[in-house]
Amino acid sequence: MRTPLLAAVVAAVVFTPMAFRPASAQAPAAATLTRPEHGLALKLPAGWSEVSDPDVALAISRADDADVMVMVFVRREDGPVPVSDTLAKVLGKMKAGTDQKLLSHKMEPFLGRSALRVELEDAGARYKSVVLPRDRGERSQIYYVLTASAPKDVYAKMAAPFDRAFAGFQIVDLEAAFMPPPPAPVPPPLPPGFDRAQAIERLLAPQPGPPAPVPANPAKPTKQEREAAEGAAAYAKASVFYAQGAFAEAEKEFRTAEKKTDDKHLVYVMAAAVNYVKLHRPDDALKRYQKIYKNDPTNTVAMVGVAAAHEEAQNYREAVRMWQRYVKMALPAPAKADAAVLLRTAQDLFADRYEIAENPGGGAPNAATMQQELQWGLSVAQSLSSTGVPLVADRAVTAYVEGLCQALVARAKNFPTNYQLFVLDSATVNAFTSPGYIFVFRGILDAADTESALAGVLAHEIGHSVAHHVGKMQTRLAQDQKQLEEYKQSNSKWGQFMAKMLEGGNPYGQLQFSRDNEAQADRLGVHIAFDAGFEPTGLAQMFQEFESMSPSSRKSWDLMTKTHPFSIDRVNTVTEYAALLPTRPTRRTSPEFARMKARLKALPPPADATGMLVPAPGLPAPAPAPAPAPAPAPKRTPPAAGGGTPFTLDNAPFAGAIPAGWTARKTEAGTIVFEGAEGTPAYQATVELQVAPKAQLAGLTIDDMAARVKLNLGQHAEATVNAPVADRTDDGRPARRVVAAYVLQGEGGRRVPVRHVAGVVDYPGWFVVISYFAPAPVYETFLPEVEFITGQFRHTGG
Repeated sequence: MRTPLLAAVVAAVVFTPMAFRPASAQAPAAATLTRPEHGLALKLPAGWSEVSDPDVALAISRADDADVMVMVFVRREDGPVPVSDTLAKVLGKMKAGTDQKLLSHKMEPFLGRSALRVELEDAGARYKSVVLPRDRGERSQIYYVLTASAPKDVYAKMAAPFDRAFAGFQIVDLEAAFMPPPPAPVPPPLPPGFDRAQAIERLLAPQPGPPAPVPANPAKPTKQEREAAEGAAAYAKASVFYAQGAFAEAEKEFRTAEKKTDDKHLVYVMAAAVNYVKLHRPDDALKRYQKIYKNDPTNTVAMVGVAAAHEEAQNYREAVRMWQRYVKMALPAPAKADAAVLLRTAQDLFADRYEIAENPGGGAPNAATMQQELQWGLSVAQSLSSTGVPLVADRAVTAYVEGLCQALVARAKNFPTNYQLFVLDSATVNAFTSPGYIFVFRGILDAADTESALAGVLAHEIGHSVAHHVGKMQTRLAQDQKQLEEYKQSNSKWGQFMAKMLEGGNPYGQLQFSRDNEAQADRLGVHIAFDAGFEPTGLAQMFQEFESMSPSSRKSWDLMTKTHPFSIDRVNTVTEYAALLPTRPTRRTSPEFARMKARLKALPPPADATGMLVPAPGLPAPAPAPAPAPAPAPKRTPPAAGGGTPFTLDNAPFAGAIPAGWTARKTEAGTIVFEGAEGTPAYQATVELQVAPKAQLAGLTIDDMAARVKLNLGQHAEATVNAPVADRTDDGRPARRVVAAYVLQGEGGRRVPVRHVAGVVDYPGWFVVISYFAPAPVYETFLPEVEFITGQFRHTGG
């Protein structure tokens, strides 16, 4: 389930993990393993075999000792960088490892390139690495890291085999699979000396007000003459305050000027409006400017004011729309030039701050935690896996999709970078995300005519996750359920009617919510695709493709149309929205996309030619999970003297010890995890310890706690969970035991049967849950270590 002896500092700190890839079969002796998508190959020495590992580009191990490994990692920079900078960065990361000791490092030639050789060790193993730039010369974007590892006691004997393995490394031509992302669009420089804030200030600055009227009878002015004079005086005073930057003082005087004129003199109103922009009160400014603009659509100052007020409110979408109208006005030549720059910079704001423009975290409430969303995503992945749909086996195709998704995710703000990607060999025309996962069906790769269309669909799906639509939908369902219970208890006819509506699924509410989600995901997808360098109208191109299909050819689109309702309105909406973005160089398609399509066309057709997600012919049916054995709970052994590592809990009155060589760590949820040292067989065994104060459990009993454990275990795939069994510890404390079996997904989609036993123990003021789980074939092997942990565990009082 885990790769032994991975160079932790290299894999975890220096290199970005690769996305999911199907397991590859073990290669025969003297074979050459190729990874054209990464531009590398490795001649397999006799006596070595390939190891499937999703975190590395390629890995091999000795047939007679699986702990002796050679791995090839790929490090990809955002763009070509100096070799010396990257090598220094890698060496710095290696030195930063807390449990590794750096033995040596030096620069020397390797494959005609300047490379960094490093040796280091930790408690159990030694490692040697070569950091190699792909390109010759001073700059490279792709770097390879060859890492050999072995236990310390055999490392010296492996010097020659490691050298032979390294000598078999080759750099080959890159194929389309590891797609170079398009350059991120960069705004062109502003004209020399142009200051956007000053340009807007000049257009909106208060103009001189009308002179105070001279009364026909100075000794006895009329009320209108008196108020006009007071308004002019207040405006003059406010103008002085405004020029001094005393906007709070200016507000009072500007408002006095507004009130003292019967016709609401436009000069006074617009001066008050721009003062509100300065006071960061855009609603007050917008109300004034919009009234003037509606009465006179040719008033260019009001147009600029509306745009400036929208920008102050961070409503960049509407600001761009108003600037687009402004540049079409009949303006003098200098003002026309300034207007074009003001529009472009407003579009830059709209493009660069799309997470503000679209507020993906706002809108409908989301009561789900990140852990709950990820658990939901895992359940979706498990459900899809249970259908038996296979993965696309062609490495170039899957790695092309990896590269495309990586380019999009890198520009998707707040999307987790440690996602898993699955490219499914199904004719279904669809793609979707669930928290932590991206699923791409082969049918959508076939249907996309351009790279930007495919990028648009994937960016739309990523937008759903960025906006937490899953959590919001689950929150809505929970709220509906609560509302349903309240309506059921109501005696009013309206309450009974609403109860029936909610029991029927409240179709109107659900549809409205879904349309909102889809519209927001459309907009976010436009931004994400554009930000990654793709033509932003790609999503509309895919919609148009669907609209042009004949009804008889739409079978494979069924799932896509159910989850993503199409309409020509969405095509127009996406196109109009994309028109608000700045004009920058973007990519519509690429040679890499064309090569991917050609390889896809050469593959055998998917088994589910109609896109109905049926298992592929010859695919073995999922084997049932092994029935949990109602074996007695692990025996509690008397504490052993020495041989273990003692521990205490800093937040609870408990202590114990773990076997020598085992490790302990604390998760973010507060669970203590004990496991065998990485690189040893015991690394497959896991013991988890949870302690819960009864004062925080609202009167829950030990049976309630056991029921919770049973419920949690039942959420695993193909789970079989026995009912909790009453038991007692050796010192007579009440306990409950729960035995389960289930299946986890291992590397390359491999199904791993797991056995699991959990014990709930009642201590004074505390409940303790101790769980042990391991792959079924080795479950019995590590029972002595588990017995040692449970035997050493004790209550220290308090």
